[in-house]
Amino acid sequence: MAPIPSSEWNLLTPKTEKVPTQDDPDDPIVDQEMTYYELPAYNGKTLKFTIEKFGDRPPAGYAAYVALHGGGGDEARQNQDKKLAQWRARSNNDAWHMMAVGLYRRNFKGGDKNNPNVGIEGAIYICPRGIVDDWNLHFRPESYYLFDQMITKLLQPAPKPLVNSNQIFLTGFSAGGDGVYRQAANLTDRWAAANASSGHPGDVVFDNFANLPFCSQVGEKDSTVTNRALAVVGASVDKLTRLENDAIKRGISGLYIHDCFLYTQGWNYQTDKPEPALHANWERAEDGNLVSTAVKQDKLATWLQNNLKGPTETPASDLERTNSNAIRWLRQYEVKGQKYNRNRNPVPQNVIWNLASRPGQPRDKNDRPIPGWEPKRFFYWVYLKHSPSKAFDPAAIIRASYNANERWVQIDQPNDYTVLLLNEDMFSSEGKLDKPISVYAGPKDGKTKAQKITVQKSEKIRQRTFQARGDKKLEFSAMVYFTWNPSGGGYWEVKSADSLDPVETANPPKARL
Repeated sequence: MAPIPSSEWNLLTPKTEKVPTQDDPDDPIVDQEMTYYELPAYNGKTLKFTIEKFGDRPPAGYAAYVALHGGGGDEARQNQDKKLAQWRARSNNDAWHMMAVGLYRRNFKGGDKNNPNVGIEGAIYICPRGIVDDWNLHFRPESYYLFDQMITKLLQPAPKPLVNSNQIFLTGFSAGGDGVYRQAANLTDRWAAANASSGHPGDVVFDNFANLPFCSQVGEKDSTVTNRALAVVGASVDKLTRLENDAIKRGISGLYIHDCFLYTQGWNYQTDKPEPALHANWERAEDGNLVSTAVKQDKLATWLQNNLKGPTETPASDLERTNSNAIRWLRQYEVKGQKYNRNRNPVPQNVIWNLASRPGQPRDKNDRPIPGWEPKRFFYWVYLKHSPSKAFDPAAIIRASYNANERWVQIDQPNDYTVLLLNEDMFSSEGKLDKPISVYAGPKDGKTKAQKITVQKSEKIRQRTFQARGDKKLEFSAMVYFTWNPSGGGYWEVKSADSLDPVETANPPKARL
């Protein structure tokens, strides 16, 4: 875990210290030397993370693999039991250390001591430590802010951006898998792809995953009951597949790319273990050549239906041997035998944002809201007004799209708080943003009339959008917004401005709410 050379990245100073670790309360305490970086505290919470590089920096920057460790705890009980709290802290330190030195690290060149000359190069491996010792250690409200700040730091020139912002991947195991579901739903536009191994989706909203390739992995025997497997497979079959099919019915293909690998034992299961229901098996860390027995993809719905009433043995005809290596899945996909590298598209043609997914406001120890909280307002090329009107719907699902060659942009349900951001990468080379574009304030269904508009390109918008996320590929120089015009029976009028500030305007009539 040597620090990144300061000649490549010098925005944070690495710290090296002995970290006390203890897997089980009866185990001896072991001090593990770890070198890590630490962000400034936010609401009393700090984010520590290790970074290890493999190979030389590619011209566009390293591909980054962010791995979330397992563990967790019960903060309420720990507040009453000091010894339990101390052990939980050491236990989560142990899980953090194990993630940093094992599991996914074996996929990188030099990361597997048994095969030191095999693996991925031109990459960095990042392991954040959970910010608390509770079950939601990776997805407190502060977690999202701190993860976003970590990514922003990695993208700042020092002297060049360390990371390629289109190749930031997220993976995690157990409680880390729980965190993947939540971080993927909230910081969706930061990730190129995500994998959750033996995590639980909980109440995650999946609408936002339209442009995020997502892999879930779980074992039938993860935990002592099948509820984890049922939840994971249910999320894939009932939610992601349904969203994918709904998009296809609307004439949009290629959204909600996902796979679910359901193993017949436990995730990372070993047959020589005395407890066949255990899921946290570090001895068999993920191997790039590992082939496991899993339920066939087209049999997952059948498995789910059969097991909803209780554990049911899966017939051999529904099983297959497959390589479901998480890092391999994140990094590449295959079409007709041809392999392609996964890259985030920062300006996807179709954006779907469920505002109910936005993280809540952090609260202090007395459950009072923390002042100065800034709700999430940017999502790909969609922006929410800073001061939403009374019409603002915190559970709205925003759907917007554009066509580069035909030079149009649209929003399904226009309102006075959603702004569509534009840049020249979104339109064909002829004209870019200098020529008029057509804007549909409603579905492009033959009923909504296009409004032609010449947008105002603005340095102020470019600076504002860059400052928001620190990502040059999420930088925009123009925008359109909507105001209610009551003339002729009323309609949503399309406007443009040279700043995001003028969109803080009047409310639509109540009849439109």
